Amino acid sequence: MRQKAIKTRALIAFVNCSRCEAQRVVSYLVALISERHTVAPIPTPILMRTINPIRLGKKLLPLKLKRQIKKLFYCILLKKKFVHFIHVSRTGGTAVKVTFQNHRETKNYVLEFHNHRVKLKDIPTGEKIVFFVRDPVTRFVSGFYTRWRCGRPRNNTPWSPNEEKAFRQFDTPNKLAVALSSEDANERESAIKAMKNIRHVNSSFWDWFENESYFLSRREDIFFFGFQENLQEDFERLKSKLGTPETVILPTDGIQTHRTPPGLDTTLVEEAVTNIKAWYARDYDFILLCKKLSKEMS
Repeated sequence: MRQKAIKTRALIAFVNCSRCEAQRVVSYLVALISERHTVAPIPTPILMRTINPIRLGKKLLPLKLKRQIKKLFYCILLKKKFVHFIHVSRTGGTAVKVTFQNHRETKNYVLEFHNHRVKLKDIPTGEKIVFFVRDPVTRFVSGFYTRWRCGRPRNNTPWSPNEEKAFRQFDTPNKLAVALSSEDANERESAIKAMKNIRHVNSSFWDWFENESYFLSRREDIFFFGFQENLQEDFERLKSKLGTPETVILPTDGIQTHRTPPGLDTTLVEEAVTNIKAWYARDYDFILLCKKLSKEMS
């Protein structure tokens, strides 16, 4: 009874509502976390205090309030810490997310997964983050073919007009990469436009982490980061740190992991590799920074 009273007072303080409303929030909160939608919705006056409503089942739940009550439930009542997974595209993140889908909660932590649009600046200061990076050359090839096949078979996102134009001219990553140093000015310009217009190919690690100064200012929030090249080993280290059961393993299915399917020409000649390394020079700076941090953190 005493514990219930403490929880109710915490809810009243957190969502600024009456005792009766707070009890309804508790019921709704439990239903939300367990993904049951049979409980009456949170009273409209509380919903109207926040903005940006999103649909949850058949109910409208403001995103801000959803985050508040999840934080209340896990951090205040269960004494767990949020760990946010920042999904840098084409770095093995899909495999990690799929694996942890049914194992988000451990004794001390709760994993929060986000889409590619969520950046470090979107994560509250003081809450932990996890991310993976990858050598920019192989990431370029992976990103190229992901969009070349419109994300299929896992997804199906049609080309943008600019992507269609790029892929009509460059049907392999090698052709695109080599064209970046073409003596033909028109071909070189077309290659530069393609690099800027093909999704994933046109992204940089810094898109997620702002700049070196900001990234280092959030150093204490870094819970773990790994490398796609050592995905299996780093995944095991992440499991250990989270306290995830040993039985949890990475999937091997190519569709689930969103891997580039076999049979595609992933070869890059030396000129292509040189051009791609020059294009993503700042991304190599980020990797060096991560490796330096890794040594200091270990």
